[in-house]
Amino acid sequence: MKIWSLRKGKTPMLHYVLLMYWVVLLVWQNLGSGGTENKGSLDLLIKFFLIVVLCVYYFIHATGIRRDVLLLVMALVLMYGVAKIDGALDLGEMLYYFFPLMFILIVYGCGWKFELRREQLVRLCNLLVIVVAYIAIYALIFCFDQFKNAFTITNAYGNELKSFLLSSHEYGLYLIFGIMGAILCMEFDPEGSKKKRIWYICAIVLFGINLILTFSRTSLLAFAVMMLCYVFLFARRSIRMWVSLLVTVLVLTVFAVPSLRDFFWEIVMKENNDAGRESLIDAAMNIYKSGNAAKKLLGYDYTMIKALLARSRQLGSFHNAYMSLLVSNGLVGVAILITTSIVTFKDIYITIKKDTPWSRLPKFFIAFNCASIAIMMFNTTTLLASSIDSYFLTLFVAIVPKYVNRSIREGTFDLPAKEKTFRERRWR
Repeated sequence: MKIWSLRKGKTPMLHYVLLMYWVVLLVWQNLGSGGTENKGSLDLLIKFFLIVVLCVYYFIHATGIRRDVLLLVMALVLMYGVAKIDGALDLGEMLYYFFPLMFILIVYGCGWKFELRREQLVRLCNLLVIVVAYIAIYALIFCFDQFKNAFTITNAYGNELKSFLLSSHEYGLYLIFGIMGAILCMEFDPEGSKKKRIWYICAIVLFGINLILTFSRTSLLAFAVMMLCYVFLFARRSIRMWVSLLVTVLVLTVFAVPSLRDFFWEIVMKENNDAGRESLIDAAMNIYKSGNAAKKLLGYDYTMIKALLARSRQLGSFHNAYMSLLVSNGLVGVAILITTSIVTFKDIYITIKKDTPWSRLPKFFIAFNCASIAIMMFNTTTLLASSIDSYFLTLFVAIVPKYVNRSIREGTFDLPAKEKTFRERRWR
């Protein structure tokens, strides 16, 4: 289906637009809401405005809409609209249920021909490293007491590092991808000098220390999964040897030094305490099983589920994205998540099989996707949701791989993102 297009698919600013949603919400967290959870109308209006900006950008630059995606989204909107909207329209409820559908429409329906080239990918990762470095430096300066107390067993509890963010889990998510962004820049920056590499290494060390001090087992597990995938699927043999040696030395050191062993087991791993996650999963399954066919297919009202958890357990979620989706979005919501993951992995596989100079890059994205599976297993962060951490995860797990893979297959990955004018070429 053809639509009006001003730019005929040219998207030299795509990486800035995609990152804008996350950065604006970060600024709002840091300055607007003062680091506390703000679920008021202004918070929802900011998200709604950012979604509108994304939609406008996609519709202006798209060359057409895929009919199959459009029909699928229309059917899902009709199903959830009939099942969920009762009486007056609530903006929060609309964002929760219809943001994923709108996102599917613009990313897979309108932007299916969009590309991210190497220059754009490196700039995106550089911006990511800069923003995460700001968050880490903020933590170092303004949360120094947390740094100091985190290194002692007696004072570590309650001092999990989170900077100005809402939780240590959210902070850990950004640190993980900040580390991988720095590694990706070192691998693919065509203008990467020795001085730049030193800065990237310093950023990786800073992010790594902060990651440990978040005491987020979910983040540490996701990072371990991501690094294993990176080392054994992507990295060169020399890097594999050095990483294997370093990990072996660290593990032996932790187990050989009693103070380090106690710190790791009691504080970082929290003595293997599951924080009641198993009982939460049981509760979620009981709620799901008690519903009728419509509830099992499309889920319960998420505001009702949140109120139930707050009243019965003083919690806001099930601490498991899969269970949260199953209860609030039903089998349809889980099917959307699984389909998105399958489409992403299939896209990666097709690009790897294509014989091009950059076919090894998608192996990097396998690490992102495997880490996301671990993150969603122990956290409420999920793909295609409007919250800041969920959007961030969606960006680097689904959107960036999709557009980079297309650029590689089309043979444009190494071309400039923006054609130079006659004057620029002449001066060059």
